[in-house]
Amino acid sequence: MVRPLPLSLLALALGSGCVRHVTITSDPLGASVYRGHQALGPTPVDLELVWVPLLSQPVRVAVAGYRGVKVPLGRHLGLLRHKTTHEVILIRAHGPSGTWGPDDAGK
Repeated sequence: MVRPLPLSLLALALGSGCVRHVTITSDPLGASVYRGHQALGPTPVDLELVWVPLLSQPVRVAVAGYRGVKVPLGRHLGLLRHKTTHEVILIRAHGPSGTWGPDDAGK
């Protein structure tokens, strides 16, 4: 038999006051972090997100010469995790496959 969640727990999960603290770091340091078109600052950056169940709040991490990365924040933060850290390792941007060699990967 499945027991229903207590109303207090359900209210906590659905409430809009659940703030989560997220730190985003990157390699290389100093990459720009964006939410939509809004710049949030260079890495490492500390964010405060209002956690909403099942809602993803993606941010983009980018720096010139490297491939940008989207980080989906929010949905997986959970009820009990008030602070999380995400480390993003950026890969150098290269041309199409076959236009660069092994020496380019180390640059």
